Amino acid sequence: MENPYLIENQRLIGELDLKNRQLNAVHKISRSLFTITDINDLLPLILKAALDVLNASAGSLLIHDKETDELVFVHVIGDATDSLIGMAMPSHKGIAGQVFHSKKASIFDNVSIEANYAKDVSDKIHYPTINMITVPLLTTNNCLGVIQVLNKRNSNFDDSDLEVLDILASQSAMQIEHANLEKEARLASIVKLIGDISHDLKNLLTPVTSGALTLEMFFNNFTSDFEKFMETISNSQIPTDLIKKKFNRLAKFVPEAIALICEGSDNVQGRAKEIADAIKGETAKPAYELGNIKELVYSVARTLDVVATRASVVIDISGVTDVGEIVIDKKLIHTATYNLVNNAIPEIKNGGTIYIRTSIITEGSFPDGSCVILEVEDTGGGMPENVRKRLFTKDAISTKAGGTGLGTMIIKKAVDAHLGTITVHSEQGVGSKFTVHIPTDLTPNIG
Repeated sequence: MENPYLIENQRLIGELDLKNRQLNAVHKISRSLFTITDINDLLPLILKAALDVLNASAGSLLIHDKETDELVFVHVIGDATDSLIGMAMPSHKGIAGQVFHSKKASIFDNVSIEANYAKDVSDKIHYPTINMITVPLLTTNNCLGVIQVLNKRNSNFDDSDLEVLDILASQSAMQIEHANLEKEARLASIVKLIGDISHDLKNLLTPVTSGALTLEMFFNNFTSDFEKFMETISNSQIPTDLIKKKFNRLAKFVPEAIALICEGSDNVQGRAKEIADAIKGETAKPAYELGNIKELVYSVARTLDVVATRASVVIDISGVTDVGEIVIDKKLIHTATYNLVNNAIPEIKNGGTIYIRTSIITEGSFPDGSCVILEVEDTGGGMPENVRKRLFTKDAISTKAGGTGLGTMIIKKAVDAHLGTITVHSEQGVGSKFTVHIPTDLTPNIG
């Protein structure tokens, strides 16, 4: 017969060992709060600590997106990592949604029999969930999301597991809220700075534009005088045809150069405002009118040709066809195209090509069934999966030195303003291809 004192002693030792592991995990995370400043580095550490101390095989951290009212998988550990990161679901869906809205943790020994279990998510990622513990990420005034830990090894989750996960969740929520407040303060400072820069740019560019317009006026006067002069010497021995030929080349170039200077000046000022609006999450009300996308693409290619040539990059517009006039905001479409092409140029090493194509299809998922397709494809280095998944979101990151990812936000807002869609296919070492679909008839939506 076993000694009951020995059994009790072993039980207490087991509980003590568990408490020690829990305290070590909490201590590790608490210490990290002061040494790791990047929230994207800290949250995976918290999730991993939770899995280690709870002896579980997988876990997820979901953050609530207020704009879409969705819970987004921002960090995942386990076999389904690649399938889940970036996935979003309605905030009321599943056990995660139940815990998010009720703000009450839950433990389930067999999730498959629960009415709120999101079985379609499990089936989609081909990862079976047996038991689960879900805890809300609570701050003083808000619920930011949830932490879920799945499939505890050798046993089911208990109140002790809930206690330690609740501590880790509280620390996560505190750090997320702190990071958000810090980000808002930083963005407010940046917006003010950009506002100041925009004002300075306007002052600095005013003499550039004025100088170009003055040059245009002088050149027009010179042209008139030149024509009169040529008439006076038309019967002389001076080779007037050669003079006219040389002058015509100049007469063709000067108006184009002046137009580029004035257009570039206006674009720089507008660009500064767009960046400030993108940082603030604001977008000016679109100014819809009939426009030709082919003309806008040609304008972008003409503007960026010098930049591309210096980088030994060719902008190929042979695939740009005339799709006719459709209702668009010309400035937004121009800006989106400009960003797509401009972002591609530095990604192409040792020469390469950016292909721009346009086409129109008469069958699609838009109200009238037809849409214009704009494609920008490059022969660059492609992008990592973690970068691709975060494109066109507020968490977009840039692989370029000094990049901010704001360009992709501006592109997405322009596409959204046209009720369109944008997708990207990218393969590292091969290149990237962005495809924009714009419905051909926005008339019912632009009152």
